[in-house]
Amino acid sequence: MATIFAEPYRLMQGKQLVETTENGTTITPVASLTPVDFSEGVAKIVLHRGKEGYVDKSGQLLFTCDHGGDFHDGLAFVRNAGQEGYVDKTFRMVITSQWDEAEPFSEGLAKVCFGERYGFIDTTGRVAVPCQWEAAYDFCEGMAWVMDVNEQWGCIDMRGRLVIPCRYDEPNNFSEGLACAYDFPNHEMFYLDKTGRKVFNVEVGDELGDFSEGIAAVSGYGFIDRQGNLLFEDPEVQYATFSEGVAAVCRNGHWGFIDHSNRTIIPFEWDEAHDFAEGLAAVEDAGGRYGFIDHSGRTVIPCFWNHARSFSEGLACVSLGNRSYFINKQGNVLCTIKEQ
Repeated sequence: MATIFAEPYRLMQGKQLVETTENGTTITPVASLTPVDFSEGVAKIVLHRGKEGYVDKSGQLLFTCDHGGDFHDGLAFVRNAGQEGYVDKTFRMVITSQWDEAEPFSEGLAKVCFGERYGFIDTTGRVAVPCQWEAAYDFCEGMAWVMDVNEQWGCIDMRGRLVIPCRYDEPNNFSEGLACAYDFPNHEMFYLDKTGRKVFNVEVGDELGDFSEGIAAVSGYGFIDRQGNLLFEDPEVQYATFSEGVAAVCRNGHWGFIDHSNRTIIPFEWDEAHDFAEGLAAVEDAGGRYGFIDHSGRTVIPCFWNHARSFSEGLACVSLGNRSYFINKQGNVLCTIKEQ
């Protein structure tokens, strides 16, 4: 098992890693090589000796298993001691797996694979969409893209009805009611609504972005509105999404933040920048270290970490070397685990 130390402490003292809590207890950070996020109050972590586990926001280790997925809709897929299926928040197995593959739930349905065909189950384990598709996306905004035997994509609703015929290439999930798709034989790129109607074509750009806050980025072109009108050009833009009123974009090799009218809100002085989440954005300085800034551009968590994830449910996963930690918005480490 593991001993949990949830007492907050600072990691930065003269730029060196402090390995003790304030009461002198030696700690070891979360042994996760993969950055993780909290989902529904629980985070999946990687433990020593190839095991995985789940912790709550106090750092309490709740459950260990051979393999696990994130919680969505109150359920998570786990494999433990030869058993696999979905567990609830008490880690009781509520759906026993009979599938070759199983994915996290999304909007009440989970993608599963049986005999190399994909379908969906509901939170009771009932088959909601039979396993008949060559590939499938998770549900998003009540729709899921599925691929037929001709490797063409269409869209089903939550009853499994094919509402958009399988005739498209490389679609994106729906965002704000629109999804981008391609028709390679006819050299077309466009956005569809949920009825399958082409709302508008895009004649330029290498990649069509998802809509967020009514705006989408088209790589190598600029930003468009939901009618396809060009709001402003930005030949350098690749993939960008608006979050909390601003978007992180790269210009002349440096990252900054713009608003909906292309006004610079935070100067282009970072080597990398993530989208804002919960009022803070992870940024990388010229020395390759990550910290967090607020909407004024003020550094509120100094650049100290090798890597940082965005905040999720009040905590962010950060890494130093091959060790990972969970920090709060004051930069204090809250979740650490020591194996016994």
